[in-house]
Amino acid sequence: MKTTKKLAAILFGVLAMMSVAAFAGPAGAVESGDGTGVLHAEGHGTAALHGGGSIEISGSGRLYIIDVAGDADINVTGEGTLTETDRGVMIYRGFDGTASITGSNVKVALVGRNIVLDARGTGVFYLRGEGTYTVNGHEGRWSPTGTRLSLGHDEVVVDYAA
Repeated sequence: MKTTKKLAAILFGVLAMMSVAAFAGPAGAVESGDGTGVLHAEGHGTAALHGGGSIEISGSGRLYIIDVAGDADINVTGEGTLTETDRGVMIYRGFDGTASITGSNVKVALVGRNIVLDARGTGVFYLRGEGTYTVNGHEGRWSPTGTRLSLGHDEVVVDYAA
């Protein structure tokens, strides 16, 4: 039980740190195509993001979802046991499936294997482990120490110290 709380606290911290680099602009910017980006990532480890737009993530492990703005449409299919914390964190333990999420301000993280992440919108994405990604047409590899990617800019910003 302590390990579960510790893991949840660590992931909540990662997502909170990602929020510091949050997104400028109104939620409508995502719909107009202004300041948007596209990410596709596949791998094993941790895939986390914070932003607005549409997200589809699949794989096996532990899935975390936070609807910060309270306007998200969340559809989760597959296996897993849902627990919601008093802080509004939805945790799917034993997750093996797909989550489709749209919203103006959401945080999502999947820790596990066979992760496939597709996102379109504005945000910050954190990839740690082994895998590949394509963001706005630029290809790269996940980092064992973590890679933070920002969308919604003319260039991709990669921060290996994230």
